[in-house]
Amino acid sequence: MRAKRSEFGLLLQESNPDVVIGCETWLHDGFYEREVLPAGYHFVARRDRPNNHYGGVMIAAKDNLVGTELKLDTSAEFCAARFDCPGKKSLIIGSLYRPPSSNYLYTEELTKAISKLHQCNPESTSQATPTYPT
Repeated sequence: MRAKRSEFGLLLQESNPDVVIGCETWLHDGFYEREVLPAGYHFVARRDRPNNHYGGVMIAAKDNLVGTELKLDTSAEFCAARFDCPGKKSLIIGSLYRPPSSNYLYTEELTKAISKLHQCNPESTSQATPTYPT
């Protein structure tokens, strides 16, 4: 997002999405929402990489959509947000990234965070049973 702000803004203008999920944002706490998101959008959840200015994940939405960031106790690049849907179950959206250099411990950390998110929000998420062709 940092390196391609203009292209990102044009993409949002052309496609007009309600929600944007991103990874490899390359943001840090010195970047503000208006520096990367066009008018009409806001960050709902964002996790920058703490040790350097690369990586990072985010969830953004149109200003008319109210989302709540769900705080996750994880060191993985993972953020999540809940969107209340009147008359329906809440929708939880997550954005995560597994760096190519990560090992199985990182994958276990992501798995634990996803499982905890599901356990803490059973009314918002459903678990589908995969089916395989026979």
